Amino acid sequence: MLKYNEIPEISASSHTTNVLLYRMKYLCSKLGNPQKKVKKPIVVTGTNGKGSTCRFLTAILSQKYRVGMLTSPHLDNHRERISINGEPISEEDFAKYYNRVIRKAEALKSEGMSNPTDTEIVTLMAFLYFIDNDTDYNVLEVGIGGLVDCVNVIEHRVLSIITNIDYEHALSIGPGMFGITSHKLAVITENTPVVTGCSDDSTLLSMRETCWYLKSPLYVLNQDFPHYNGRLSLHGDYQKDNAAIAIKAAEILEPGISLNDVLKDVTNPGRMETWNYKNYDILLDGAHNVHAIRALTKELKSSPHIFVFTVTRYRDIYRMLRELLNPMDTLVLVQLDNVSVAAYDTNNFRKQNLIFSDYFVTRVDDALDVACKRNQLYYGNEAEIVVCGSLYLVKKIRDILIKNGAYYIR
Repeated sequence: MLKYNEIPEISASSHTTNVLLYRMKYLCSKLGNPQKKVKKPIVVTGTNGKGSTCRFLTAILSQKYRVGMLTSPHLDNHRERISINGEPISEEDFAKYYNRVIRKAEALKSEGMSNPTDTEIVTLMAFLYFIDNDTDYNVLEVGIGGLVDCVNVIEHRVLSIITNIDYEHALSIGPGMFGITSHKLAVITENTPVVTGCSDDSTLLSMRETCWYLKSPLYVLNQDFPHYNGRLSLHGDYQKDNAAIAIKAAEILEPGISLNDVLKDVTNPGRMETWNYKNYDILLDGAHNVHAIRALTKELKSSPHIFVFTVTRYRDIYRMLRELLNPMDTLVLVQLDNVSVAAYDTNNFRKQNLIFSDYFVTRVDDALDVACKRNQLYYGNEAEIVVCGSLYLVKKIRDILIKNGAYYIR
């Protein structure tokens, strides 16, 4: 039996493209089918905003109930992924449930199946932890898509949320928007309310048809319920959409429930955070796809910017950079092990008609100093320094900021 400090770190950038539902169901059967015992599950999918929406909804429901929450990825510690009323699972319990799942996973080899992914292990741990702690509601964030995500082994959900749908993970849940949409609509189950922030006409048409067929009521942001205009600690106008979705979901589940201003205290590290490093303001944002980059640019100051940037494999780097870059901007590309090869193929940037001032390729440990020096020498310290493109990059830079005594501004 492993002690907590002996457990391998769950990768901060782990995703669910290798999840096999038959393997997940097999493991569930070996553990007593916990997916059937989780109380009042709420499944949350979408291209962006899942984590914030989960946190908003948990904060509202936690005023009256014990609410389990499963999210990914983590930023500081893998225990963040599993929590009750916002309190992460303890080290002792993390080790307890990890060992419980791993013992059963050993049977996979004798059945000719491959080892479970980190995502499957943590999801099963969360199911068992929530059951043992008798949670009243359980907010479960989908890793990728929905159709074959390990959360989708739960069939008795009380509500489904689809924050938005845009182009992402085309190699694993595509191809194209039809495939991506189909995967996410798979979280809709019969006679179960659905709340969405989608606004695209064709996506909404598909969603309405699915809900009609399954006799599931659909509630659409800005059509059936309004944008939220209250106070939030999370920055970015899109967070008010996420808050509105969470509020509507809570009202469906618990009519008349009060907000009591709880949303103003909700945080989600690595999203629109500003830190001061050597007298430079550094903006961190986990925007890691075209839709999120587009939302980020609406929140930025006017050009020039210095973007400390990378993308993990299978991301559309050129579309992301087209949304991001202006002619006066500088690109600082960061070398990481799990980064798309295209991120280093700077010759293609010109071929793709990407127009910007200059670029540098550097290690993560040097990225901030390269950006600050560029700001001083070329922009007279007038450029905005922004870290984006990958939550894994944001985690690494955030760790460097904390280690070097940078202080959090907002």
